[in-house]
Amino acid sequence: MDKARENRDLTKGNLLKKLIIYLLPLFLANILQLLFTTMDLFTVTHFGGGNISSGAIGATGSLINLILCTFWGITGGASIVIANAKGAKDYDKVTRSIGSCILIILICGLVVLVFGAILAKPLLQLLKTSDEFIDKSTTYLTIYFLGAPFNLLYNAGAAILRAFGDTKRPLIAVVISGIINVGLNFSMVFTLDVAGVAIATIASQAIAMLVVFYYLMFDKKLTANFKLKYLRFYKDESLDILRLGLTTGLQSFIFNFTNVNIQMCTNVLGPEAVIGKAASGNIDGYEYALLNSISTTCMVAVGQNYGAKDVDRMKKTLLYSILMELVIVTIFDCIIVLCRNPLLSIFISKDEPNAKAAIELATQALMIIGLPYALCGIPECCSGYLRGMKYSVAPTLVSLGCIVGFRLFFIYALFDIEYFHNFMWLMLTYPISWTLCCLVYIPVCIKLSKKKFKYLRELSLKEQAIEANF
Repeated sequence: MDKARENRDLTKGNLLKKLIIYLLPLFLANILQLLFTTMDLFTVTHFGGGNISSGAIGATGSLINLILCTFWGITGGASIVIANAKGAKDYDKVTRSIGSCILIILICGLVVLVFGAILAKPLLQLLKTSDEFIDKSTTYLTIYFLGAPFNLLYNAGAAILRAFGDTKRPLIAVVISGIINVGLNFSMVFTLDVAGVAIATIASQAIAMLVVFYYLMFDKKLTANFKLKYLRFYKDESLDILRLGLTTGLQSFIFNFTNVNIQMCTNVLGPEAVIGKAASGNIDGYEYALLNSISTTCMVAVGQNYGAKDVDRMKKTLLYSILMELVIVTIFDCIIVLCRNPLLSIFISKDEPNAKAAIELATQALMIIGLPYALCGIPECCSGYLRGMKYSVAPTLVSLGCIVGFRLFFIYALFDIEYFHNFMWLMLTYPISWTLCCLVYIPVCIKLSKKKFKYLRELSLKEQAIEANF
């Protein structure tokens, strides 16, 4: 047990090795989640309603992310608070933070369940979802939102375990739930099409939630377990979680609001563009899963070492994170470009009339977004680094200004101009905004790091002086 706890402690030992040990299960869990989503699309494309069903599911993605990722930000805030407390070995604060986080997320999940399901069709109509997709998209989105509490509680539980340094238990939960998801897909898609896939998804999320909470409550290797009696609002911990989480959630909301607008522009360009973007987006999603895993690893490692006041390990964490991102994403890019045709065939049935145009647009999107994807990773690592040091406003402002600001400017100022009113320019908004973000994030990280390091050194000297007096 002591050895297991030591392996989860990112404040001691070989840092690069610890980061890799932490990253691999987290990345694998994210990849498996995407693989099961890929299976959803594969089953409806080839055994359900074909490209229209696949496009209908793809048309809901930006709305799902808009709403759920907003609340995932709160779990990110809880992860930082717990990691800081664990690094400082304040286990009473850890326990209070866990109870506060779960209660907040439970309430959020119920809100999404009620309002998301009611507003599913009006929201899709607001996005100008075409007649080919609207009925199936509404069915899928309504069922998905009914399962929102399972999704949010799983992510909250997984974030808590990762704050302890444990990425293996969430991986186990994903494997178990994913196997169930695939089985349910093939048993229901033939008769229920997108509805069957949606039911399979929320059922598997419920299983993942139960597995994660089993570990939270009964795994003795954790330094603090969750008990129902701790399910309450603890003032200080709740305020800390909301302060850090709401800014992250606000960033996610505005960021995904931008993606909703991009989806609306895609809808205007026709069903082939919707199908092509859905296919390329699912492939690019694997790269983002990697970037998100590295960013989370960076955030938790910096958070623990911030609590331990270890400035050198915090600096090295950012450096190692960026290097890992650059190397691994470059490898991914090469694989995607070389294997793009068989990968796209998973999401687009070549036997349908709209297949050729959809594949051409999907290939264009992969080349424009996929090749420079490493540019997206640097801001992700910098964001995790700053949030681990309890900076929440700065990364939000940088992302909103550079990414959201540029994309909204393009959509509302340029897209209606004939020269820019096409799929290529819409996809180019991604790498251009990442480049702008890189140029701003690096000097911001340097400036804020110096300020925080000075504070930590002064605090450490004061603590040493107090101990010397005793």
